[in-house]
Amino acid sequence: GSGKTMTALKIAKGFASGDMDKVYFIDTENGRGLDYQEQFGEYNYCTVDFPHTSEKLVSTIAEAELAGANTIIIDSYSDSWQYLINRMEFTERGVLMKEGNLTYNERQRTHEILLNAIKYSKCNIILTAKQDYEKIIKTNIKGVSKTIPLPTKIICSNDLEYLLSVILEIKAAKFR
Repeated sequence: GSGKTMTALKIAKGFASGDMDKVYFIDTENGRGLDYQEQFGEYNYCTVDFPHTSEKLVSTIAEAELAGANTIIIDSYSDSWQYLINRMEFTERGVLMKEGNLTYNERQRTHEILLNAIKYSKCNIILTAKQDYEKIIKTNIKGVSKTIPLPTKIICSNDLEYLLSVILEIKAAKFR
């Protein structure tokens, strides 16, 4: 990975003045957040299983606030956004969904509730987001082709950047 989870934990540790008991980690990535507990110490951890609905994240944020969180990490916000977009695409194609057939406006409202929960929380909230990639093929002088992933955009709602106080974009790079 590019270091999203590790960086989020380092920032959270600073926000919590080193008291990792005040950090709440909301994981949508199949337990990845547990990989760092030995390095950072015990922090509060919960997993949000698929489907990664806005409602589940709002509920988990509220639980963390009630439990006395100073800082909440949502790793990854992109999973909730992708779930929302995928459900809207299925609805537009007329595919019946198990969770019910919500209209575009209804789904937008549920996501807006999540954005408001983040915006009005008394806690520091750190969101990690995945990056979309486009694959390009480069050919060197010898005619050897290589597929290279080219980052295109962060997977998130268009208005997210206006909601956040700070956006830190980390570019993964290889050093030789």
